[in-house]
Amino acid sequence: MASYAPVPANEVGDLPAGAASSGFPTALAEHHRMSDATFSSSQGLAPNAAPPASSGLGKEWYGSAGAEYHPVGSPGDARREGAGFWAGKKKWVAAALAAIAIIVVAVVVPVYYKVIKPSSSSSNRSSSNDGSSTSPDSPSSTASPDSPDAPTFGSDGSHIIDSATNKEFVYQNKFGGHWSSVPFDDSAQAQSYTPPLNESFRYGTDRMLGVNLGGWLVLEPFIVPAMYEPCENYATPCVDEWTLQTYLADQNRRETAMDEHYSTFITEQDFARIAGAGLNWIRLPVPFWMVEKEEGEPYVAGQPVFKYFLKAIEWARKYGLRIKVDLHTVPGSQNGWNHSGRLGGINFLNGTMGIANAQRTLNTIRTIAQFISQPQYKNVVPQFGIVNEIRSPLVGIDRVKSFYVEAYNMLREELGTGEGNGPYITIHDGFSGGSDTWNDFMPGADRLILDHHPYFAFDGAQQDPLPEQAMKPCARWGASVNQTRNTFGLYIAGEWSLAINDCGTVNGVGLGTRQEGTFPGSPEGYGPGACAQWDDWQSWDDSTRAGMKQLALNSFDALQDAFFWTWKIGNTTTGARINPFWDYSLGLEQGWIPSDPYNEPRGACAAFATAQGTSYPYSPATTLSAWQTGGAGAGEVSANTAQYPWPLTDMNNIAEAQMTLVPTLTQTGARVTLSAPAVTWRHGEATETPDVGDGWASGGENRNDAWVKVQGCSYPDAWEAFNAAPTGGCGTAAGRKRNALSSPPAPTPAPR
Repeated sequence: MASYAPVPANEVGDLPAGAASSGFPTALAEHHRMSDATFSSSQGLAPNAAPPASSGLGKEWYGSAGAEYHPVGSPGDARREGAGFWAGKKKWVAAALAAIAIIVVAVVVPVYYKVIKPSSSSSNRSSSNDGSSTSPDSPSSTASPDSPDAPTFGSDGSHIIDSATNKEFVYQNKFGGHWSSVPFDDSAQAQSYTPPLNESFRYGTDRMLGVNLGGWLVLEPFIVPAMYEPCENYATPCVDEWTLQTYLADQNRRETAMDEHYSTFITEQDFARIAGAGLNWIRLPVPFWMVEKEEGEPYVAGQPVFKYFLKAIEWARKYGLRIKVDLHTVPGSQNGWNHSGRLGGINFLNGTMGIANAQRTLNTIRTIAQFISQPQYKNVVPQFGIVNEIRSPLVGIDRVKSFYVEAYNMLREELGTGEGNGPYITIHDGFSGGSDTWNDFMPGADRLILDHHPYFAFDGAQQDPLPEQAMKPCARWGASVNQTRNTFGLYIAGEWSLAINDCGTVNGVGLGTRQEGTFPGSPEGYGPGACAQWDDWQSWDDSTRAGMKQLALNSFDALQDAFFWTWKIGNTTTGARINPFWDYSLGLEQGWIPSDPYNEPRGACAAFATAQGTSYPYSPATTLSAWQTGGAGAGEVSANTAQYPWPLTDMNNIAEAQMTLVPTLTQTGARVTLSAPAVTWRHGEATETPDVGDGWASGGENRNDAWVKVQGCSYPDAWEAFNAAPTGGCGTAAGRKRNALSSPPAPTPAPR
């Protein structure tokens, strides 16, 4: 997310004067699907829930935006022609009824003892408003999740043992969702209005109702304050993950502390609650050090992070949730904010190490994309945000576009074009606006999504009444969203929140707020105490809560496809729950987040505008073209991308004559592959070892070498090189371009 800490215009990419270099120290193989009879009799699915893959009904769907799933030929199918549809079917029906009579005995009775009975044999359990209930720590009658006798399917009311905490909870999902714990089984469905994972998500028709898991694999001070508070008086206070992990290493507990955080901040139950809250997508920020790090970078790298990335995929698969993985940090920092890995300068596409750091980032993008494009994972992780929030006003929008073109070409050349070949690629708008900047960018590009992060929090101090605040999403976001969807195509809000100001600790450690006038460079404000009413959410009256809920409803309606930032805010070391504007779970519990994000927000902007005596000029977006979703013409880019050269031909703080001296990497290194550990699944008397993939989706001929440093060369510090003078000798102009494939894959024909 954007923290918007200031960077002086006269030193683009450098730390503010007086700041320390490290920050601001002051401041299975088989799916084992159950039969249709088992699902209908034991799982309690909603009438309109899509059948599992074994169903005899067709797999096509119809409908406009928000339509529930009606299998072809079912009573809900819009193409059904009255009673005539069933003409000639009576013999089939009679035979089916006879078969069902046998199936009931052979299947339903065992399922009762295997699934339903364990789910209903509960002891005393305490309920909550968070979409689930948790049993006390006393022994549970529900089987352990790794037990061969544990239930493998379930729906609303079923009991589950959280594989992270080993505690029992009740799966609560009033939206017709159902889960499956069979490894690599993609039949789970988050809600009846969301396709199961083994069916295509209909972009432009199905709503993306998402939430971010911020603070989990990329730690931010305002999301996990208890991690940062213990070192606020340290010689170098913890202001970002660089200083945090440095501090933990000094205490000889970096690995244990980080694993404790990863294993407890987000658990399996969170994924179940997200599905139960009516949400169907997760945006998962990940750091570059999940793939690699260089000497001197203080992060716990590789498997410790990747382990929980795999758990996210496992849990999302179990509950039918889709993941948009988002590369949130890059070497050198793409924006200078604390969530980029290190607070301070911008050394990505900027300054002396700008190209070399971008080449390292291409390695990471490639490795992650290859992993998630494997058949075992692509249904669960169909989107990839290649870099979060490049700060284009400082870096330069054309340089950002050049990087996007290079990353897009790399992935499509290696993974192919067309639906099913590699992920949807998401690019952030770089805070440069929507339609005016991007409407002519790469038309014809295969499955390219534009991402924006609309926030009111950083607009400066404001005291508009809540009814005026609530109308802002409709007035300021609605029209621009529709316009950009019409001109660019797929357009999502990867982050948004209910923050009407920057109260709380969102700006960073010791940086104050604009609302109170204590944030650097923003003297306007309403003085000390101006945030008290917003920080103390326990004292909000009914009117305030209703106003906040209206703001949420209008935001959902205006943004259409969006991911709230963030799912939860961790407690402080004193147990306080802070930053209420940013905590979806808290809002859900307290009632200012809608409990039904699919239905409640429909028409909210128009209704609210009418109530306020005005109108909302909403116009739905046009239908997406086939090429935008991987169909006919996908990958046939019509615009001249030569205007976005790679490698860059100019950068901030580098004279034109010195560009040939800028250090670069050479593409001669061994690729880095993410490899999942073997999985053994026991069920009944059977033991299976499903194929987990080798980490590389494309064939060997498409494996370009990795970018690495030229041997014998001395490179400037990747994080503090903005003002370093280029000296040449490390990389050459001829060696900077990506190796061409001997035979790039041809565009895939349009799916039928």
